[in-house]
Amino acid sequence: MTREYQRIFVALDNGDTKEWVARRAIEIAERNNAALLFGHVVELSPPTEIADAYVERAETYMLPYISRAHEVGVTQAEFKIGVGLIHDVLFERLIKPFNPDLIICGNRGLSSMKYLFIGKTSQYIIENAQCDVLVIKKE
Repeated sequence: MTREYQRIFVALDNGDTKEWVARRAIEIAERNNAALLFGHVVELSPPTEIADAYVERAETYMLPYISRAHEVGVTQAEFKIGVGLIHDVLFERLIKPFNPDLIICGNRGLSSMKYLFIGKTSQYIIENAQCDVLVIKKE
């Protein structure tokens, strides 16, 4: 029996995998007639005046995904943006209130040395999620 997902959270950053992640999430939401929430964290701590510019930029890149989801029949598609440290904001302010049964994120394929400095959000999601997680690899 194939699992059906009702609430899909999509963790997006401004990296080069966001297009593939969004496209797969929309396909899965369409097949499952699921609600879709795109989430993005502007990682600034403490939040400053420049956060507004980053939030606006994130909104600009997320709006086409919402439009695309609506075009294919995903009627419940929206996005939310949080500001702060990603590990503080991602689950507490974005994922937990939505209560997804699937989280989709990307993996940029960075070397382990780069992860030492950047952090590995997809690994953090996998370790802390209370639901299924799908990690989209770069095409």
